[in-house]
Amino acid sequence: MAPSVEIELLQAGKGLAKVPMQLPAADAMGRIPYLMTIPAESIPSGSYEVRATARQGTSSATASNTIVIE
Repeated sequence: MAPSVEIELLQAGKGLAKVPMQLPAADAMGRIPYLMTIPAESIPSGSYEVRATARQGTSSATASNTIVIE
């Protein structure tokens, strides 16, 4: 089963956007390097949490990071 990733943008614990990512095929080592950008000029200043959830079959993993847009 192919993996999937969903990116969520939150502010003060409230979900603002949730976007499924289209992943490329894995490389020869089985890795899927991916770089995403967001149009920061359309996001009001403030502190946000960016949360990524990866799923494959019945397994999932979530990682998050805080960003500040000035």
